[in-house]
Amino acid sequence: MRRAIWDLFDLCPTPEAAVAVEAEKIEDVIRPLGLQKKRAQMIQKFSKEYLSEDWSNVRELHGIGKYDDIIIFS
Repeated sequence: MRRAIWDLFDLCPTPEAAVAVEAEKIEDVIRPLGLQKKRAQMIQKFSKEYLSEDWSNVRELHGIGKYDDIIIFS
């Protein structure tokens, strides 16, 4: 799992990179985690929303739920 995360950060070091890269490349990197298609789409949608700056609370971003912000802010 750790390897997949670091490989993802190598591929997509910024939100801009996550939006620009082909979803299939993200899928290949995160395949060991399972659900790669859904997760790749979520990463790209989250990154697009983050870059839009049309949000004021992290919970408004795609893929962040009431439990996810505990991890982000811990």
